[in-house]
Parts: sequence; structure tokens; C-alpha cells
Amino acid sequence: MQLHNADALKFDFRSLRSDDRPLRLVGNLPYNISTPLLLHLLDQSDAISDMHFMLQKEVVDRMAAGPVSKTFGLLSVMLQVSCEMRSLFDIGPESFDVLQVDLYFRIS
Repeated sequence: MQLHNADALKFDFRSLRSDDRPLRLVGNLPYNISTPLLLHLLDQSDAISDMHFMLQKEVVDRMAAGPVSKTFGLLSVMLQVSCEMRSLFDIGPESFDVLQVDLYFRIS
């Protein structure tokens, strides 16, 4: 494993690709940079096989929203044009023993 200390919004994820094998990305994305980071990753999607993230529930709801939903918007369109969006399961605040968390998260 290699650790890269860099700004994820500026990082060239293509540089991690080796042997022509696409990247598989997994992570917990903070709310304040989730949208810009997802759009940055879309710009490099030619190097990415799949992405699985834990995000705040409301962000995943917007990402996976259908056209007739109140949460459907630009983020929904931008991601759904290039990606298959799936909301997999919820993680409630009781899952966090150390931190006091009042939010629900969702894996997509």
C-alpha cells in the first residue's frame, strides 16, 4: 500500500493506475467536498472501474434521485449520465461508538 498526501480535489487519480487495470475507489467522503470530489473523479472516469462511498444520506438521495423526485437535480444528472447509481444501505448514528453523530449515512 502507498500513502499519497495530497489534495483530493487536485490529485491526478490516473497516476495511480498501473498495468492498464482500472482503479476501484472506496472511501468515506466528507459532506463539504463530496460534490466537487465526485465531479473531479468523473473527469478521470476513464481510469476508474467502480466507486463505492459512504456519504451523508441526503447526498446519496440526490445522487440516486429519479427525474420525478424532489431531490433530482444537476448532481443527479451529472453522475447518472456516466455512472450506475445505487443506494445500498443506511448506517445509523448508533454505529458510531466514539463520535457523537446525529446524521444518517448511506453507502452507494
